[in-house]
Amino acid sequence: MCILLLGAFVGYVMPWATAVWGGAVLVALIMRWAAYRAARKGRASRLARTPRLAYFVLCVPWALAVVPFESAGTGVLGMGWSLVLLPFVLLVTTGLVCAGDRLLARATLAVLSRDDSPVGRIPWVAPKAGRRLAGIGKDQTRPELPYDAPERFVGAGREVWGPAHIDIPLKAKEPGRSPGRLGQSELLHRIGMDLSELGHGAREITDPLPGFSMEKVNGLPSVLWLQGARDAEPEPPDLRGLGRSSSSSVPNRLYLRAQCISWSGQVVVSVFVHAALEARELRLTVRPHVNTPLYNDLRVTVAPAGKRGLRLLGWLTVQSLLDSVAGPVTLWRLAARLGEKTEARVAEKDPVSLRDRYSTEEVVDMHMSDDAKRHVVLMQTCVFRTVAVYLDELGIDTAAYERQVAAVITNIQVFGDNNAPIQNVAGSGISDVRQKNTDQGDN
Repeated sequence: MCILLLGAFVGYVMPWATAVWGGAVLVALIMRWAAYRAARKGRASRLARTPRLAYFVLCVPWALAVVPFESAGTGVLGMGWSLVLLPFVLLVTTGLVCAGDRLLARATLAVLSRDDSPVGRIPWVAPKAGRRLAGIGKDQTRPELPYDAPERFVGAGREVWGPAHIDIPLKAKEPGRSPGRLGQSELLHRIGMDLSELGHGAREITDPLPGFSMEKVNGLPSVLWLQGARDAEPEPPDLRGLGRSSSSSVPNRLYLRAQCISWSGQVVVSVFVHAALEARELRLTVRPHVNTPLYNDLRVTVAPAGKRGLRLLGWLTVQSLLDSVAGPVTLWRLAARLGEKTEARVAEKDPVSLRDRYSTEEVVDMHMSDDAKRHVVLMQTCVFRTVAVYLDELGIDTAAYERQVAAVITNIQVFGDNNAPIQNVAGSGISDVRQKNTDQGDN
């Protein structure tokens, strides 16, 4: 809005120069669009045989600037200087607006870089906008997670490991004795307690998992999630009843999400654990997901917030001028794209995670990849160990369970390609027990 007001003011001060430059730019854009459109259809355009002719139109105002004008009360005296100065006046005025925008963004970045600063305290934000930001942030932390494709939760990461499915027959360890009562919620609670104690304790000699958090979430189809999210006032989900009965034919299911954040948020490992009790059998499902790093162009840096003095002035001048030039360049390229009429990118189906959309397909850095795999294995191993101890305390035979767990751990740690012959490793009678890590495109 400020740029439009300044442009209108400059046009009021220099009307004839603005009319000449505006007409030249409009004709140049039309010629550029027509040339690319004709090239797409395989014929020559009558308006412009080549897109390069549009550049010659932009030279017309400069040529008119050296032509001596003599007015007869028409108000064109000084038009030559107006034609010369108008582009630079627009560049400077637009740069001043962009400089103010940069300073505002720098102040906001300085606030957001503090860990204890809430979103509502961002400077120069109206109360209504602050309440909207707070509402969006609250909705993003709802204990509901949609899935849009087999084995993938939206927003949990593009690098998706194949789930580990382990079927455990609930047989008594000792003949003649009935096992203890097993509950899904109780099992997940026990797993969560053991995960939260990893690396903690008075006698612990290692550091805990970085950025570890844990919560129970409601996994449901994306269609149901969209219906609830689009309500005027969505009600918070009730997770108390989940996990108490059979999960068959139930669209939403209770998951325990254990999350580990490292590399300043660039790598986020999430492990989802679900337990289903039915027909005297426990089916344990573990679904690891990895949030990969953002593209380099989108990584936020706090460096501008620390600039002072001449460094701040130089950074502000350069960035403001680049912002001023970016607008005309974008308009110039848009004319070419409209003429070429390239096929638009296929629209993604809702819901769409911005983090997934602008993240790399996989972790390419060697150390980042090592950390992500190690965190997945550490949390999964803790889950498997806790389930084994819990079942043993209830008097349930864990022989078959331990064989399947050994197959999963061996498949990940030893073979590496995650397509190992599990039957030969864990023994006969075990099938469909494998785990592989794939990116979003392979799902």
